[in-house]
Amino acid sequence: MSKQKKNQKNFQHYTTAHRDLPASIGIVMEVRDELITKIDSLEFKMESRFDNVQSQFGGIQSRFDNVQSQFGGIQSRFDNVQSQFGGIQSKFDSVQSQFNEIKSTLSAIQAQCHRTGVLVEEQRNENKIALEGVQLALQQNKLLTKRVDDHDDLLKTLVRTKTLRSST
Repeated sequence: MSKQKKNQKNFQHYTTAHRDLPASIGIVMEVRDELITKIDSLEFKMESRFDNVQSQFGGIQSRFDNVQSQFGGIQSRFDNVQSQFGGIQSKFDSVQSQFNEIKSTLSAIQAQCHRTGVLVEEQRNENKIALEGVQLALQQNKLLTKRVDDHDDLLKTLVRTKTLRSST
């Protein structure tokens, strides 16, 4: 315990002695004024640097704002192009539907042509039968005409012979 009391006495001795001395108050005042000047100088330097940094950030911010407005312009152009492509797409869809209608019409025409071909083939077969009938009728007509001509010749011959006999 004696050591603790000794340290307390020494500590009290130093604290009271410095406050009471006028020379140390002057030095402390000078040091205080010097420190205040340095602090003010550092504050001024820091404020000017902060102002410089802030103006640089302001410049960067204005650049970002400019870039953002340019991107906004580009975005509106893309939106315009996209709407134009939408219009073109609807026109292509319209053309596609018209092509589908044409394709459907062509399929109907093709089916009709096929049916017409079948009918023509049936008609051709029927025409063959009719042609054969007409040809048979013509042959019979020729035979009949020949027989009539033969009978006519025979009749003429008989009439001549009878007239010759009657004249003799």
